[in-house]
Amino acid sequence: MAEESTDSDVRRPHLLQGLELCQQSVKEDGNNFASHKWLGILLSAQDVGNKEKIANAYTIKEHFLKAVELNPKDATSLHCMGNWCYSVLKIGWLERKAAAMLFGEPPSSTTEECLKYLLASAEAGDTIHNATMIGDVYKMDGNKAEARKWYQKAIDMPTSSELQKRNHDKAVKGLKSL
Repeated sequence: MAEESTDSDVRRPHLLQGLELCQQSVKEDGNNFASHKWLGILLSAQDVGNKEKIANAYTIKEHFLKAVELNPKDATSLHCMGNWCYSVLKIGWLERKAAAMLFGEPPSSTTEECLKYLLASAEAGDTIHNATMIGDVYKMDGNKAEARKWYQKAIDMPTSSELQKRNHDKAVKGLKSL
């Protein structure tokens, strides 16, 4: 429900309630892949400062990796891990230096690692969000032909929710920018 709105006042209560429920779920059953997946998702969605965001990055990655380990065919868990990698790839030089000062080693990833998870997610059951992100990663890597292919794939997918429509528009914009 939080993803369907861009209004932080609407999103916040849903995110906080979900976070509490997922933390409890992980406590009760640490081998439930969905609990780890959703805890990582909800930690990622929190509106926090840069210091907490960087600190959370390590925890988020652990939960997504655990979800993938427990269910390696779950498209959403694979996408979330790919999304985590992509988010880390986009961290700027200044943020990276600040993370290094605070934590010793900032989170890191590669386009290859990112694509490994996103393409595995596409195999397991692709979504408009995943296809758009694959286009973004290929674009970042300078592979325009693959970026075009994935943006077009996203554009061709049906949209029924506000989130899907936003991802459709992002894919259109990505394709036009190539």
